Amino acid sequence: MQLFFKNSYSLSRNKTIILFFFLFPLSQHFVTQTMNPTNLATKMLRDGYIVIPGVDGSTLRQKLEGVFLTAPEFKDHPTFAEVNATRRYVCGGTSFVGTPSIFHSPVTRRWHIETAAMLMPFITELAHQSGIPMDEVMAAIVLHDRIQVRPAGESAAAESFHLDSPGMRNADDVKEMCFGGFQNCDPSPQYFCGIKGSHRTPQSDHAGFTKIGKEGQKHYTALLAAQATHDDTDKKGKIIVPPGHLLLFLNTVRGFNAGDSGMVHAVNSTKVKYTSVKLFFGFRLTTATNTGMVGQKKHRLTYEQLDHIMATNDLVPLGSGQTSALWPGLYHCFPDTMVPRARHFVETMLVDGALRYPFEKANSASEYTRSMKSLADMGLPLHEPYRQDELDLLRPQKIVRLRNFETGEIDEYPLSKRARS
Repeated sequence: MQLFFKNSYSLSRNKTIILFFFLFPLSQHFVTQTMNPTNLATKMLRDGYIVIPGVDGSTLRQKLEGVFLTAPEFKDHPTFAEVNATRRYVCGGTSFVGTPSIFHSPVTRRWHIETAAMLMPFITELAHQSGIPMDEVMAAIVLHDRIQVRPAGESAAAESFHLDSPGMRNADDVKEMCFGGFQNCDPSPQYFCGIKGSHRTPQSDHAGFTKIGKEGQKHYTALLAAQATHDDTDKKGKIIVPPGHLLLFLNTVRGFNAGDSGMVHAVNSTKVKYTSVKLFFGFRLTTATNTGMVGQKKHRLTYEQLDHIMATNDLVPLGSGQTSALWPGLYHCFPDTMVPRARHFVETMLVDGALRYPFEKANSASEYTRSMKSLADMGLPLHEPYRQDELDLLRPQKIVRLRNFETGEIDEYPLSKRARS
């Protein structure tokens, strides 16, 4: 069935998000909600997530496809409709693409800025409601992440209920909330298997992927079933993310009385009949003054190192502390599958290592070069230099400065000033 929605709004100007009527297939029904920044912040702190219309919801898929069709790291450039088991941009069930030209393209850069501008009234209200001291709190808006381009008929590896915690470990006195999420770029709803309110349960100290024991799995499976057929969940209890919409959820909380926690969620192994596309992103509210990013050698990046990454169009570290790779490490076990896929990559994009080609001669994952060079190191043209306001979005700041693409000016969003309800 057709999903009807209107996306011509701006939360940063109108201070209100309106979720228009949606028509879902089969058992789903029309749902309408009006949410101002106060309501959104309250819902985030209560349930651990929000789902709202995204920027360029009806056109983002086409814009991203244009980025892939011109990405210089690949020999083959299939359209999203042409992506399949052998013609693809990266390997792996989740098919996360995080090459330099994807990270630094004008399309993704502008999307991050406009999304941040739309979210700022909500982020400001969230800072006030969260309990983080307002004389200390700052916001880092753009946490880079990858784009999923998963071929039709494939599915991500199933993951049981777990917690994600960005690899940004800080001093014990730091108060911080980290958020992650994605925008649905498919023509049909996507789903998030998250447990509402689970972030309010204290968890043990953790970083990265944290498993949950057998009894916990039973507990959260029952909770998932109990939240089925709510206004925003399907018959299995999974949270619905309509086409063109954003899902934001709470990754982790640090420095509060409840201890470190985040939203418990799982990954279901489901297939779709078309290439599935998601654009991932994140932000954090923090009292820390560092970059919060971990580089390839597992050390915290300085601002100078981060600026160098952006200036050379290199790989941007993810919120998890990982660096994007071209294929899973275990793929050396499947050379017959790996070799034809790997040869879609331009050889010069790979960093120096023990072996590049032919892949079938490698004996272990350590002999594979899975990492990429920067566009500068590849000798390829760089994208337009980053402006200072763009670089500042990667830094914690009390006054968030965002380019207004309509006026060309820089709009300021002080965290100390609450948005009108």
